[in-house]
Amino acid sequence: MDIEEYRKHLKSTMPKVYAESTQNKWRKQIKKAIQHAISNAPQEEVKASIDGAFPFEKSNCTLTLIWLQERRKALSELGLYEYSNPV
Repeated sequence: MDIEEYRKHLKSTMPKVYAESTQNKWRKQIKKAIQHAISNAPQEEVKASIDGAFPFEKSNCTLTLIWLQERRKALSELGLYEYSNPV
């Protein structure tokens, strides 16, 4: 592999690596916020506490997707996740 091919390879992989590391950082923050909400809420208010614990001021599609995935996992582990398909 010559130097130009190597540079192209680096450019093609850099955004992907950055995006994955950023998403992992967000996922860790979200998990921490959810665990904090679970530990500080009374049993009957856990779901509402989790829903109110979104740790970011602004949201985008990726943050919301990660939030919903981690919310679903936490609620499933607690036996509180109810799936309903409106269609």
